[in-house]
Amino acid sequence: METRNMKNPAQRPLIISGPSGTGKEEIIKVLMSTIYPFQRTVSVTTRGKRVGEVHGKHYNFTNVADFTIRRDRGEFLESVQVHNSDWYGTPASEVERLSLNGVIPIIEVDVRGALRLSEILGDAAFVFVAPPSLEELSERLHRRATDSYKSIENRLKFAAEEMKIATFPPFRTVVNGDNIFRSVSEIFDIWRATNTKAPY
Repeated sequence: METRNMKNPAQRPLIISGPSGTGKEEIIKVLMSTIYPFQRTVSVTTRGKRVGEVHGKHYNFTNVADFTIRRDRGEFLESVQVHNSDWYGTPASEVERLSLNGVIPIIEVDVRGALRLSEILGDAAFVFVAPPSLEELSERLHRRATDSYKSIENRLKFAAEEMKIATFPPFRTVVNGDNIFRSVSEIFDIWRATNTKAPY
């Protein structure tokens, strides 16, 4: 069993997707700094830690063997292998815990993960954060200098595919990551539209 269903959540999650380098991290930080109870879920990954990342805060880092065992037990709402390399998974227990305690879970996943989540959380808010252009995204990734040239080329190829997929459901809108505060406002409006009983 690879995925698991959620119980009826008290707060519908917010799912955010988009290529690396589009400003997702900044958008999530601003969302969590508002008066609304947004909280990012901590995904599990087999990727190695980058400089400044903290286990349990940015990701729960593990190895492929442990990840496979947990996936086969059905612990993840979704799990995907990104860029034909590292595995990422969204723990069902984490999302349930936040949601049932009145917190709005933010789930950051790639487009394929979002498509899988749409089968479980079809009425949740799905948002895609897009770059101004692939050329600008390429410049950002090279300036960031955290990936090899080959890795950046793979990311750009996947980004082009993701941008095409994001024009279709379940994504409610495409937000340009260049304007953080406008993006946050649009995202909150989308989330509120899917949570008509929310007291906000």
